[in-house]
Amino acid sequence: SSAQKLSMELKGKVESNTTDVSDVHVINTRKNQATITNQYGYFRIKASVNDTLWFSAIQFDKSFLVVDDKIIESELVTVALEESLTELDEVVVTPYNLSGNL
Repeated sequence: SSAQKLSMELKGKVESNTTDVSDVHVINTRKNQATITNQYGYFRIKASVNDTLWFSAIQFDKSFLVVDDKIIESELVTVALEESLTELDEVVVTPYNLSGNL
């Protein structure tokens, strides 16, 4: 396919049901190029078939997308991100010289 050789500007959007999608890092690991999403989760990045896009933000689990012909030919690729949950095993709260109405 001729799309394999071409580096196209890929337009995309990251989505999440739970968390803000602005400022997500979108990194093309093969081309060493990066961008960040805008306040609505939209991004643009140069990509070719077989490139890997890495989506990274502290509030989300890391996500990877391998670019194929279908993605290159689409007008807009949508990527769903999962919220990253950081759980603590145990939290101990001890009162140290607390004052006021507690």
